[in-house]
Amino acid sequence: MSKKEDDHLLSEINALAERAEQNKPRLANISALATMLHEHFPHRSTEDIQEQMQVVWLDRGLFWE
Repeated sequence: MSKKEDDHLLSEINALAERAEQNKPRLANISALATMLHEHFPHRSTEDIQEQMQVVWLDRGLFWE
C-alpha cells in the first residue's frame, strides 16, 4: 500500500462522486462501485473503499442505495 495508490483511489472515488452529482436525483450503487474499484485497487478491501465512498458521498450531499 502506497500513498500514491491511495491518492489515486481517492481521485477515482471523487470522479465517481462528480458523476453521481451530475446524475442527481438517481441513486448510486456504492456497493457495486466499490467492488469495481477494488479490482483496480486490491491493496484496499471492498469494505474500506465503500466506507471511503460513503464519506465522500455524505460530504457532497449525495445518496446511495
